[in-house]
Amino acid sequence: MGGYVHDVPAYEREAIWHQTDSGIDWHSDEPEDRSLHYDVETDVVQYITDAVYSEASDWSNKRIRAFIDRAHGD
Repeated sequence: MGGYVHDVPAYEREAIWHQTDSGIDWHSDEPEDRSLHYDVETDVVQYITDAVYSEASDWSNKRIRAFIDRAHGD
């Protein structure tokens, strides 16, 4: 997935990064304390992965429920 994030324009990657814990912490730092060395891609990949898994775990439909029911013998 990191390869795909690398293909996203830098301004979009950084806009997503600013929503991560690292990005939020960066905003809390005094300007002179802000590190210019942060791993945007890794943070963005983790942020997107967490968001997708969270949404996926809360989503279902009739076919998914039928598959789960068959798998559990219900």
